Parts: sequence; structure tokens; C-alpha cells
Amino acid sequence: TSGGTHVNYITDQIAESLLNALNKRRKGHTLKANHVKNHIFVLINCLIDNPAFTSQTKEQLTTKTSHF
Repeated sequence: TSGGTHVNYITDQIAESLLNALNKRRKGHTLKANHVKNHIFVLINCLIDNPAFTSQTKEQLTTKTSHF
């Protein structure tokens, strides 16, 4: 429910792509990746072998992106 490394991995890619498209259209803007990430809603369905979580309730994934 609290996201985790898999959510950050995907949202970072989306935000970077959107900022690159915005840079092509309008240079000199002040938007950053965090501004974009705060205004998107992402649902991710993934299967990760041997996932690691912060607690037993499995609210936040902590597996490193290199192990995806």
C-alpha cells in the first residue's frame, strides 16, 4: 500500500519521459520529477522473485531494482 522500489522505478521512468517531452515544447520551465510524481496515480501488477519487504504486513517493497 505504501509503494516501494518497484513503484519508484516505474514512476521515475514516467516522470523523466514526461519532463523530456516538456523540455522539447517549453524550455525554461521549473517542473521537477517530484512535481510530476505527486500528480500521477499508477497501478502496477508485477511478479518479483524473492521479494523483500519492510515488515510482515508487506506494505512496502525494499528489493533492489537490480534484482527485478
